[in-house]
Amino acid sequence: MLCYEEWLEEIKDKVYPEECYSIAEELIGNESYSEEDIQEFCKKLKDYASEDNFSKTGLFISALINRASNDDITIYLGELGDKLCYLGYENEKNLRIIGNAGEYLGENMREGKLRVEGRISKMGKPRGGEIYEGSKLIYPGKLKIMLRRIACSLRFGRR
Repeated sequence: MLCYEEWLEEIKDKVYPEECYSIAEELIGNESYSEEDIQEFCKKLKDYASEDNFSKTGLFISALINRASNDDITIYLGELGDKLCYLGYENEKNLRIIGNAGEYLGENMREGKLRVEGRISKMGKPRGGEIYEGSKLIYPGKLKIMLRRIACSLRFGRR
């Protein structure tokens, strides 16, 4: 995926995740990637770990995942995941991360599920969906789920 190197170059002066994600979307274009393509890309990431802005690579991975042909995707990151911020950015899929996840996990997540089978460094601010650390529900949390159910039942007159 040659556009990754181009993406790293283009985001050098960018600060905001929205900008970096938008550039990734533009470079990826309308091409749809399979789970295997994304897994193969993730295997090659260790070669780029010393690059400037490598931590923003979670945005590039998220753009690939959001354009994927499958709704259920597993990626293998191991400890390298600690360095990857913004995994699951604007997520709408069911993503399973084998390994750790860096900061801002699930930022602007819309729907779907993120399951991290490792450590989560820091949560982002999701707008929907569910996030798990192992089997433990982290977002939206049991209280929020209960409040949603109550609000829904009140809205539709159920008790």
